[in-house]
Amino acid sequence: MLNEGASVRRLLDSLVAQTRPPDAVVIVDGGSRDDTVAVIESYADRLPLRVIVRPGANISQGRNAAVAAVPDGIIASVDAGVRLDPAWLERLVAPFEADPATQVVSGFFLPDPQTPFEIAMAATVLPRIEEIDPGTFLPSSRSVAYRREAFAAVGGYPEWLDYCEDLIFDLRLRARFGGFAWAPDAVAYFRPRGSLRAFFVQYYRYARGDGKGRPVAASPPDTVHYLPASGSVFAARGRAAPPLVVAAAGSGRGVDVQPADLAAGA
Repeated sequence: MLNEGASVRRLLDSLVAQTRPPDAVVIVDGGSRDDTVAVIESYADRLPLRVIVRPGANISQGRNAAVAAVPDGIIASVDAGVRLDPAWLERLVAPFEADPATQVVSGFFLPDPQTPFEIAMAATVLPRIEEIDPGTFLPSSRSVAYRREAFAAVGGYPEWLDYCEDLIFDLRLRARFGGFAWAPDAVAYFRPRGSLRAFFVQYYRYARGDGKGRPVAASPPDTVHYLPASGSVFAARGRAAPPLVVAAAGSGRGVDVQPADLAAGA
């Protein structure tokens, strides 16, 4: 995460309130110039925190550094600027406990608009949950969980890609392990972009990331529905069937991607 001092309390408070608390929370800061690190450290008496400072780290480098700090277990990923449903982690981890063969679980996210412009953005650019096909859905790293071993098997997030890195990561996981389990009630709430300028910058970055990712395409199945996210990383670990939390700053929307253009890398 980067310069999230004004927003990170929403995430940290919602982690404190989880019905299934994480066993560890690992946060990678990309060199914030505000009070982000101080705010995070103020939660050390309420969360099992570890903070790693990596100035200049991009989103993928931050995510990978967070996961590298945890030797095993289940990684649950979430963005820095979100607010989690109190049962988010419990619901995201449940499919792993129900079926030991599960490697990846897709959660979902919903808008949490605070202004008229954000309400308009939420109503016009985001898909409704009933429009999602779980069989082709590729989750944003705003709300997803995967086994540490699965992360290692696909080489983690692509550090050469600055945006849409979770799309490449998802496609590599799907190519290696097949379909993902679906936990639509594991919800992360996020604020849409607050101005047209911020919205255009966001989508410019998504388009650039999509363009950079196209050359690594291999041979995924049919058209997939993808909800991208962007940011730097924060992480946490779990217990018995150890859940973990990895988070990044950013937000996203749905776009249709032809998987012949984006695919698993070596």
